[in-house]
Amino acid sequence: MNSIELIFLRHAVAADRESWEGPDEQRPLTKEGQEKMIRASRGLKKILSSPEAILSSPLVRARQTAEIVGQAAFPHLSIEIDEELKPGGLLANFLKKIRRRKERRILLVGHEPTMGEWILNLLGSRLGGSVQLKKGGCSLLEVDLDLTPPRAELIFLLPPKVLRQLGS
Repeated sequence: MNSIELIFLRHAVAADRESWEGPDEQRPLTKEGQEKMIRASRGLKKILSSPEAILSSPLVRARQTAEIVGQAAFPHLSIEIDEELKPGGLLANFLKKIRRRKERRILLVGHEPTMGEWILNLLGSRLGGSVQLKKGGCSLLEVDLDLTPPRAELIFLLPPKVLRQLGS
């Protein structure tokens, strides 16, 4: 079985979209968002085997989140940027790239609603419904890449509050 663990992590709390005056792609994390993500990262470290790679959306808030997680929990890893992790990225394109990688446990840092849609799709839902990661929330899926389309098993879906409690 050609399976892979995908760890979906939504970026932490960022500057308010309505009050932010620059391009949305450059909207940064708030100080509070950074502090909460440091605690959540410690929680991630307690419950996860170390990922073999960290892939991030190129948007500033996602990159900052990935950097915090890398520094606080997995300092041996560098951050790679993946354009498909931007809002509206295509799961099919992402899976093509993932199939060529050697890593079997990858942390993905991205955005809603894209991450929730990908999770739902990988779980095989074709009838609607929703999965939503709160800012700083995380989900682990074990994905069987041999199936067409790939199918996943949900290992966990944790809100950021639980990750922060684990990290305290």
